[in-house]
Amino acid sequence: MYVLKKLGIGLLGVIYFIQPSYGGNKDYFSLEDAIRIAQNNSLAMKNSNLEFQLKKLDFERYKISLYPALNLNATVPQYSKSLSRLTLPNGEDTFVSQHQSYNQVVLSLEQVIPWTGGSLQIHSIIDRIDGLGKNSYTNFAIQPYIIRFYQDRIGFNDYKWRKRIANKQYEISQKQFVQDKEVIAYNTVLYYFEGLLAQTEYKIALEYKQHNLSLMETYEKRFKLGNISKAEYLQLRLNFLNSTQKVFQDSIKLEFHKNKLRDFLNTDSLKFNEFEIPHMLHYIPIDYQEILIYTEKHGIQALNSNFQKLEATQNLKRVKSENKIKISLSAHFGTSSLAHDFHNLGKGMGREQHISVGISFPIIDWRLSKVNQEIAEKKIQLTQNEIEKSKLQVEQDLLYNINNWNLFQNQLLLAQESKKVAEENYQIEYERFLKGYIALADLNRAQQAKEFALLSYIQNLKAYWETYYQLRMMSLYDFLKETALN
Repeated sequence: MYVLKKLGIGLLGVIYFIQPSYGGNKDYFSLEDAIRIAQNNSLAMKNSNLEFQLKKLDFERYKISLYPALNLNATVPQYSKSLSRLTLPNGEDTFVSQHQSYNQVVLSLEQVIPWTGGSLQIHSIIDRIDGLGKNSYTNFAIQPYIIRFYQDRIGFNDYKWRKRIANKQYEISQKQFVQDKEVIAYNTVLYYFEGLLAQTEYKIALEYKQHNLSLMETYEKRFKLGNISKAEYLQLRLNFLNSTQKVFQDSIKLEFHKNKLRDFLNTDSLKFNEFEIPHMLHYIPIDYQEILIYTEKHGIQALNSNFQKLEATQNLKRVKSENKIKISLSAHFGTSSLAHDFHNLGKGMGREQHISVGISFPIIDWRLSKVNQEIAEKKIQLTQNEIEKSKLQVEQDLLYNINNWNLFQNQLLLAQESKKVAEENYQIEYERFLKGYIALADLNRAQQAKEFALLSYIQNLKAYWETYYQLRMMSLYDFLKETALN
């Protein structure tokens, strides 16, 4: 018996250094604290923040692209010395030597026209050519303003579609950021309850070991007096050894899950002794139809579906416009002047005008246009089917989780009552065993029932919190505050 006591004390000493004490120092760590840290400090949250910032910058870049763009382009200088072919008035070709320097400065202003998707440009250009060598000369040319309008395609406004898609993408990124926070909270619940279950198992093993040690001390005396058989006494010794080993294994498992939670929270310095058992929230019955309507209107799944339809519709409109007669329009007008010196520039301004209308349509394309349109139409049908499939999945998941939520109030109360009954029953059976009224097998059954009830309560609590955050993820709605998540 002395050897067993020494073994028990020695193993407890090892466990003390492996696992923080659950004695007087009650440093609790709550689920609320874990979620708060995760939503502020976890790598997942930092990545979500970066992704959202990138989406914001993309949207800002799109908006900036719509502003007037003022550019300055210059060629200062372009030098050349070469032979060039020249056609004479009589039709004969000859070669002439050219030795010159060319300079140009262009100031341009460009703006997209939102109503048509075309481009309006205003240019101001000044040129200078210097002839080098024996016959040197200098010529200037200036175009104070040239106004140009270019419309690539009449009938399809690419600007309008880019605007709708960019706005929808940014709206999705905002919702995605909100959902990411709820996903992180949900994952925190998983890590937290893994640790809480490991802690519960460790506490059960520790308590069971202490009871086995007390039983051994009591039944050793009875064994020496011949009141119990050696087989019963050896069974108690075996229970003690097994429970001692279980304590050791569960302490390592608990520390493992604590480290997993620390890694997820990105806080290596976080120290605590115990996971706090979360309480139930104030019970709020959830109406399926009401939340379904809200989710279909405000949930990220609805936004993604709308975006997919928008892209498919844009593609179809583009293909249809390509199958029709394509008309492009280009026009510019302005003024220009030539001079041999800079001071005389601007005198005797002449007008410049240019209008070009381009028409293009397929004559023989071997049904290519029709096939392209059929592909685009099939893609719309496929997109619609995928949307319907996703919608049905959301409805099923939502109904399943809402039903669970509405049942959890009674389930948790029953699990809590079962835990209390199992604990009281074990105490009664333990006292009866000490008095010799029941066998060791009966006590073990009571012990197993107590363990099962406690672990079942924690598992139900875990499912309760998982369901709570799953509903928040899907609907992006705060049921307690009755407001949208943001």
